[in-house]
Amino acid sequence: MRPPFPFATALGCALLLSGCAGLSGGLPPYGKPVTQAQLVGMWKGSWRNICHATLMLRSDHSLSATGFPTDDDDAHRSEAIRRVSGTGTWMISPGVDKGDPPTLDLTIGATGDSLDFAAGHGGTLVLAATIGDPDDGVGCRFTRT
Repeated sequence: MRPPFPFATALGCALLLSGCAGLSGGLPPYGKPVTQAQLVGMWKGSWRNICHATLMLRSDHSLSATGFPTDDDDAHRSEAIRRVSGTGTWMISPGVDKGDPPTLDLTIGATGDSLDFAAGHGGTLVLAATIGDPDDGVGCRFTRT
């Protein structure tokens, strides 16, 4: 017997959400509106020893980055091989499709990337970046310093 359509839809959505949570290191979505004031400042990256990077987000939407990972060598080793350092810009972008959560979009030199807003310990805001192929599940967590 085939499950009714609403059940199948709910199951599919649950599976998609669990996959997304895994991409941000198992963290759940932040689930609250994020303001510019929450983002301005120094952010330090860490997770599985692949993300020793810093981001300085300024109130004029400029940024400086050191060692931001943009690709991974091998999903099994989870070692970032390409890192970007320099200056650029940032902005909060609405979700691509209706119902998608907003993201933090960065441009560092000629490299663009999007970070998800995730909930860390105690519900604190964490910036979560997916490195390389999303199917590999390699990510980076940035917390305010």
